[in-house]
Amino acid sequence: MAKQSLARQPERTPLSVEEIRQFISPAATEREAYLFLRFCIAQEVNPFIGEAYLIKYDERSPAKVVIGIQTHLKRASRNPHYRGYESGIVVATSGKYEDLTGSLTAPNEDVVGGWAVVYRVDWEK
Repeated sequence: MAKQSLARQPERTPLSVEEIRQFISPAATEREAYLFLRFCIAQEVNPFIGEAYLIKYDERSPAKVVIGIQTHLKRASRNPHYRGYESGIVVATSGKYEDLTGSLTAPNEDVVGGWAVVYRVDWEK
């Protein structure tokens, strides 16, 4: 079966503004939910499987669209130059910072950031 783009066929969209507000981001305004819906259609992402998120931190701030890591990895893997990645976190322990590979922390470590390195055959750095 041929892939049918939601961007070219918005009438087949499995989402509605009401569903976004009910199931994905209840605090989002109607406008924010609509813009998120159009974003998902244009980018061909599905928020029900974690490809995109609409996050409303508080009533006074606008909602934020966040793309899931698996969406980035799926798109990167389609590029013939992509050769993988490494990622980790930055932790603080007694005022000192350390880059760690992965995401496991000790009880005395506070996560203060993150990092990633992407490898491509056509990039030296």
